[in-house]
Amino acid sequence: SGTYPSHISSKNSRSNFRRTCKRSFKVQGSRLYHKTHQGKISTQGRDKDTFPEYALVIFDNNERRTLVKMAHEGTDGSITSAALSGHKGERTTTDVLNRRVWWPNFSKDVKEHIRKCKKCLLVNENKLKVHAPLHPVPPPRINLKQIGIDLISLPEVDGYKYVVVAIDYLSKFPHAQPLKTKSAVEVAAFIFNWICMFGCPQIYINDQGREFCNKVADELFLLTGAHQRVTSAYNPQANGLVERQNRVIKCRLLKVLQDRIKEWPKVLDAILFSIRIQKQKSTGYSPFFLLFGQEPVLPIDMRVDVIESDSNDQDDEEPGIQEDVAIEQYLQMYYVGNDSVDAETADISSSVDKWMSVRKQVLAKARVNIKEAQKIQKKEYDARHNFHRKYQIGDLVLVKNFRRADRKGSKLERPWNKTIYEVVSFDKNDGVRLMNTKTKKTLAQAHRPVNLKIYTGEGSESESEENTKVNQKDQETEILTDSDVDNPEVKSSSDYCNQFEYKDMATVLQLDDAEKVLSLGNVYLTAKEIKILHSSGWLNDRVINFYCKLVSKHCNEAGIKVLAFDSFFYSKLLQGVEHVVNRKSERFLIFPIHKPNHWMLCVVDMVEKEVKMYDSMGGNHQDCLNNIMNYIKVMWKESGKTRFPIKSWKSGNAKDIAQQTNFHDCGVFACYFAKMVCLGKPCNVISEEPRKLLLQEIFKCTLLDEEGEKKTEKVEMTFDKHSGVKNIGNTCFLSAPLQLLFHCAPFMAKVLNKGGPQAPYCSVLSESYNLYRKETFDPRSLMESIKDSLPGYTFGQQYDAEELLNTLLTKVQEEIVTCVAFGCGHTSETSEAVNILSLPIPQGNNALEVQDCLTSFLAEEGVEYTCSACGCKQAVKKYEMIRAPDVLIIQLRRFKEDGTKVEKQIKQNASVSVPLHDRQVRFKLRGTVSHLSNVKGGHYEAAVVTNGKVFRFNDAVVALVGGDGHRQQLQRHDGQDGDDDAGGAQGQ
Repeated sequence: SGTYPSHISSKNSRSNFRRTCKRSFKVQGSRLYHKTHQGKISTQGRDKDTFPEYALVIFDNNERRTLVKMAHEGTDGSITSAALSGHKGERTTTDVLNRRVWWPNFSKDVKEHIRKCKKCLLVNENKLKVHAPLHPVPPPRINLKQIGIDLISLPEVDGYKYVVVAIDYLSKFPHAQPLKTKSAVEVAAFIFNWICMFGCPQIYINDQGREFCNKVADELFLLTGAHQRVTSAYNPQANGLVERQNRVIKCRLLKVLQDRIKEWPKVLDAILFSIRIQKQKSTGYSPFFLLFGQEPVLPIDMRVDVIESDSNDQDDEEPGIQEDVAIEQYLQMYYVGNDSVDAETADISSSVDKWMSVRKQVLAKARVNIKEAQKIQKKEYDARHNFHRKYQIGDLVLVKNFRRADRKGSKLERPWNKTIYEVVSFDKNDGVRLMNTKTKKTLAQAHRPVNLKIYTGEGSESESEENTKVNQKDQETEILTDSDVDNPEVKSSSDYCNQFEYKDMATVLQLDDAEKVLSLGNVYLTAKEIKILHSSGWLNDRVINFYCKLVSKHCNEAGIKVLAFDSFFYSKLLQGVEHVVNRKSERFLIFPIHKPNHWMLCVVDMVEKEVKMYDSMGGNHQDCLNNIMNYIKVMWKESGKTRFPIKSWKSGNAKDIAQQTNFHDCGVFACYFAKMVCLGKPCNVISEEPRKLLLQEIFKCTLLDEEGEKKTEKVEMTFDKHSGVKNIGNTCFLSAPLQLLFHCAPFMAKVLNKGGPQAPYCSVLSESYNLYRKETFDPRSLMESIKDSLPGYTFGQQYDAEELLNTLLTKVQEEIVTCVAFGCGHTSETSEAVNILSLPIPQGNNALEVQDCLTSFLAEEGVEYTCSACGCKQAVKKYEMIRAPDVLIIQLRRFKEDGTKVEKQIKQNASVSVPLHDRQVRFKLRGTVSHLSNVKGGHYEAAVVTNGKVFRFNDAVVALVGGDGHRQQLQRHDGQDGDDDAGGAQGQ
């Protein structure tokens, strides 16, 4: 009964319609079922008929939406339910529904639902093109013969911060387990656990990580007779199956947990289950079915009645038992291909043989499917990555927009810059030389063909200019995204912060996204970036570059030379289009680096000759370290220096640094690392709300400490009443320099915070300082520590305070001696490391200051010198310093070679100016150590400037007597230290 659709009116069309309905639909009770068709199984060279299955027809639109939601994101809003469903893609979600329910065009409903899924929209990423040949790994013939294994780093929860993942190369069945460390023992235990569950694999594929390549693993492989295949370094494509599985696991964890990422250990098994039951495109089957021979029963099966063909219809006399039997028969029919299953009459042995035969056919079919899929993937990959493009002189081309390379944000920006260039020549390395068609200027850098695209438009450059004028905001964006900007250096002289007219955050949050809010030099932030900071969004390049420039500006003003590269520099460096920046005696070079969906920071310490990667996820990025190190080598060569001292340089990933606990604050941590490293502070203490602090710093255009106060360098300088180093006879050389150092707040701040160079003396001075603040102590223990920590330093019979200071302080600077020949002007430079400036006292009757001695020492002077170029024997010698020290020691040479002393009075300056080769550096006076008496003997005293006052320390005047704590004034013994002097020093 019923009516025909309005468009079916003729007798023939109605007859055809009835036949179609009879063939495609079935009524059982009050429900309508639709016959669907599933896959084929190849048998003896020909395909069997497709096995039918009936799916329940859903009429109600609300019920349709509910079923789609269940298949995609779970039965309710719980995390466990969402993890079981896994927020699968369109194809796999459709496959779950296709075997159970049906309505017209239901695949379009699935597509529309996933398109609107907010969690998927926030996480799904574009596929990254890997510029390397594709070499698929041939699939094995049987399950569990060959597995890939790898590690994932995740935020630490209850001590667990790694996940070891293994996957079978035929069935694609994954297994994973949380680990507290990536030690060889824990990884070997996981492999043993796999063996106990699935048997011994014959082949293991893994990378060169120490957790896989070690004696423990070798012993395990030897015992089981397995073979280990190690992929080449920095080539994740060689183990692409498990690498891809890692991305799927992390992506689904993020979709399910969102901001509750610390609960990942609870849902890991559920995530794995959702992957195991997902039909794989490459095999045509789910990993669960290929491994176990059947599909699991899902929660959705309890809601939907699944029936088989007519031959299996049964009465509902025993609902509970019959439903289980129906499901079992359905699974066997669909996957095994047995039209009827009669366990009571079939011969068991024959059934087993038949089942094994069909199972082999299924695995063989899956293997064929994998090979076919690999052929298609390779063909598509090779077609996408065909870089052999030929250009002719005169061709018009566009240049790739490098802002979009491997970075967050700016997904809607043009992939190509709109400036039109003309090909003018080619270099020997097939680089293409380009000329701007508007300015007629040839670019200094050649471009690789892969980064160019033929311009086939009919418009001229003038039309492009007219279009630019229509949208001024477009023009401004294009200026920032131009890949031809040649100088990434941050110049503090022009870096001024402009906040425009917006003074409060509430006003900014109401602005349009494109409205400019802040600028620092030539980098600006819009309301969009401020809103991202205010929420939990990923930071884009503008925020990273703005903050790195702010760090550089702050540090340069404080005398710490920092060169900040923009976030596009590394991407262009990898593509061979970045130039070398001339180094100008910077202490730190900072490189923000973006890999797919993750920000990191690389810092080069030019003084300590060290390259370090700072990753808030604890990853190993040896490839980045190698690339930056290669750049430093080129920079070193371009600066005209001698051969690069590779043995004195070191690189590695920073340890014991703060780690993020979510998946969206990596950019915040990269900014934090830039600040702390350049300021010489430890990177393991971070604010409870780092994003909020970062927003405050950017909005105020200044750096704050972790409590939100303006960054100031403080060190506690309080001492107990009686403190110091005991004078046990001829030890004033030790107490005077220590009094000077311990009361020099900037210096001790670096030592106590272990910032700056990690020299051995840091621990010695730090321990001595803590002891010194509380009590007097015997200097002999300190002398032994100095001997142990500073090899090569010995205490001779004549102790020298200047020599001790020289040894204790940092590696101060390099000194360059330049000789210019009178005859030909040939210049000879000699570079040597020095720790102190020893200045002669100029002759004359004029009153002198320390600055006069320094100026006289650095002035040019005529010397006898044989030029290697012209043989001239006269030249002008001049001293220059390359970099400024943290603490500068100036020694005035009062004793001549004949032993006589220069008694001339030298006035101490409140500060002295020291010329470097490119600028002047001013040093404030922190204290003096004076030697009284003559060259054969004497006494050392110290004077320290603290809070605008001068404090004098003399351990021969004030000392502790006995143990009663009272002080007694002692007479100085003719300026000599004697054995009768005992007790500790107290500052007066």
